[in-house]
Amino acid sequence: MPKKILSNDFFISGIIILALIFFHHTALIYPFERLITWVLSPFQVIAYSFGDNLAGKITVTAQKKDFQIENEILRKKIENLEDQIVTLKNFIEENKLIEEESDYLKAKKINFQTARVIGRGPDANANILIINKGSEGRIQNGLAVMAEKGALIGKIIQVEKNQSFVLLLIDNQCRLSASLAGQSEITGIVTGSHNNGLVLEYILKNNSLKSGDLIVTSGTDKAIPAGLLIGEIGEITDNKEDLFKRAEIISPANFRNLKIVSVIIN
Repeated sequence: MPKKILSNDFFISGIIILALIFFHHTALIYPFERLITWVLSPFQVIAYSFGDNLAGKITVTAQKKDFQIENEILRKKIENLEDQIVTLKNFIEENKLIEEESDYLKAKKINFQTARVIGRGPDANANILIINKGSEGRIQNGLAVMAEKGALIGKIIQVEKNQSFVLLLIDNQCRLSASLAGQSEITGIVTGSHNNGLVLEYILKNNSLKSGDLIVTSGTDKAIPAGLLIGEIGEITDNKEDLFKRAEIISPANFRNLKIVSVIIN
């Protein structure tokens, strides 16, 4: 019985399909087709618009993701280029400093060894530099160390095979004999002032000096030749109750930004 019903259904369906094909070709159901098309057209528009918007959103999302990836790649490339530019600028600047120091010391007929600052001292001591030259580079304890513009900035206090430690003049523990340029009889002791500046102490009351006078090494310190520039006189203090005068020394060197130095070799 079910097989007979199924056969009848197929037969009826076939008759209906054939009838629709016949009426379609003979245009007998054309008005009915137009009616169906008119009824369904708004839904077709909505469906098309929805599909088009969905496809557009998917495309925009994919493009945004691609743009983000491309932007990240470009950002990293720009950062890399900026790092290379900074490295190149530092290299050019350091070479310029080396040339200036070399020309100055050669003109003075002073033997020297150029070194690069590679760090600060132990316990983050900002007044001790570590340079990349040691005993293999003929570095010894007590030697003078100079920086840009031929200014003395410190002396060697410890030497290892391939590196050395420099105590800066601005350190409170540093002491160096000095004199007025061209007047070796006017002397004093240069020391650090609050670990930040320089001061000339123990100047005799009857010694005459003024702001702008140049202060140089006196030559009485072992391993440090006379006549090396330390700085110029700034403010002078002369209190009646004190036994000696003292004067601020202004150094041409930037003690907080030292990159290349020259060690004076006797």
